[in-house]
Amino acid sequence: MEPPEGVEWLGSASAVLSGLALTGKVCRLRKALYGLKQAPPLWYHDIHLFLVSEDMIQSDSDTNLYYSSNSKLLILLYVDDILLMGPSLPIIDRIKNQLQNRYRMSDLGAAKKYIGIEIEHQKDCIVIHQQLFIQNLLS
Repeated sequence: MEPPEGVEWLGSASAVLSGLALTGKVCRLRKALYGLKQAPPLWYHDIHLFLVSEDMIQSDSDTNLYYSSNSKLLILLYVDDILLMGPSLPIIDRIKNQLQNRYRMSDLGAAKKYIGIEIEHQKDCIVIHQQLFIQNLLS
């Protein structure tokens, strides 16, 4: 967390966090950051800078889609969900490890459902559908 723009007047202070003495500018957090209207743009800005630093390119047609032309890796973002797609597990594992080193995240394994889309891994292909959604809609 960084002090907001225009708060240059904030003086130096010190704090203790988990036994470590910290000096510099300190802000007291009175409200959780998760759920604030500022959180999504800050999250997207931070992960964008990280993905670009990992040689990912942001798609012109969908700003939540990143790709790497040399490794054939695709990354799709939806709020705080990340879907990784690539030609091999080592390529996926490399970026997954980079993400886990940067962010606290859970690995849920092979995707079975993503933002309401069901994903079936078959022998030669991947099938996506919304059968449950359609059944719920019809009932």
